[in-house]
Amino acid sequence: MGSTGQSQLWPEVLTAFLGAILLTASATKLVPEPRFAGTLTALGIHGRWLTPKVATTLLAGAELLAFLGLTLVRGWVGAASLILLGSGFAAAGLIAIRRRIDVPCNCFGSIGDKSLGWRQVAAWPVWLGAASLLLVAPEFQGQPIELRLLTAAVAASAAVIRVVWIIVPMWSRTVDRRLASLRGSG
Repeated sequence: MGSTGQSQLWPEVLTAFLGAILLTASATKLVPEPRFAGTLTALGIHGRWLTPKVATTLLAGAELLAFLGLTLVRGWVGAASLILLGSGFAAAGLIAIRRRIDVPCNCFGSIGDKSLGWRQVAAWPVWLGAASLLLVAPEFQGQPIELRLLTAAVAASAAVIRVVWIIVPMWSRTVDRRLASLRGSG
């Protein structure tokens, strides 16, 4: 593959990678045991209308829309979605730091339990850099829809594999707990 082919391939690889991250993050917030609601409660989201469950659903929706903007629409839509999400994550990290609360990030559900804080703040320039690439790199502009759909499909496939990797053990633990409680009450 010559340099022209490689220059057309790297944006799709980057887009598929970022798309898989966004789609995985979105899906893991909507699984049966959403731990992310606890993170939002610790950050102070517990209003009458904006409950942790509603906020979790809204964020998962925003991540899904960012995935679509990044992989299919591109341009300003994809860039703006990355900037908004990255800024929101950095703001959540700053809130946790300022309030001195040690709360799990739960950005990807039960994948890990790293604390919310400096990692999100430090990742903000990465979000901005990815967004600026969508705007300034000519390789991201004018890609045929077929290539964009293929990129979205690759990202979605990677996300599905990762989500299944997360959800199956989670469901297994839930079934084990329920069976144990049924045995204990019988």
